[in-house]
Amino acid sequence: LVATGHPRFGFFRSLATMTAIVIGIPLGYHYAGAVGIVCAVALSELPAVAILWPAAARRGLFRARREFFAVGLFSAGLGLGYGVRAVLQIFF
Repeated sequence: LVATGHPRFGFFRSLATMTAIVIGIPLGYHYAGAVGIVCAVALSELPAVAILWPAAARRGLFRARREFFAVGLFSAGLGLGYGVRAVLQIFF
C-alpha cells in the first residue's frame, strides 16, 4: 500500500503492532511467563493484518489465495517442526 501512494498505512500498521506488543507482553508474562512473551510477540502482527487486508482489498491488491497459501506454508512448517521434535525426543 505504501508503494501505491498510501504511506499512512505504514503508520497504522506500526501503531497496531506497537499497541499489541505494549498490551500483549505484560499480559503474556503475567499469565504464561517467558512463553507468554514469545506468544505475544508472535501474535503482535495480527492487528496489522486486520488493518492492511481490508485496505488492500478495497484497492484491488488483496489476493486471498496468495495470503492463505502463506498461512498454509506456516502451518505445514509448524506441523513439521512438531513432528521432528517428537521423533527427536524418542531418540534423545
